[in-house]
Amino acid sequence: TLRFLSLIKSILDLIEKMEKSASVRKYWSMVGNVVEQTARSLTFGHGQPYN
Repeated sequence: TLRFLSLIKSILDLIEKMEKSASVRKYWSMVGNVVEQTARSLTFGHGQPYN
């Protein structure tokens, strides 16, 4: 779990740097799509729609 937390921290640091760049909106829409697809595939197995 500690390794996982340090991974999250490094991701957050990366996001902080990304927010200063111009391509952050494109990046966030890409992340949002991936998260939505992952959540749908995870909930699909349980027979419950994500929405």
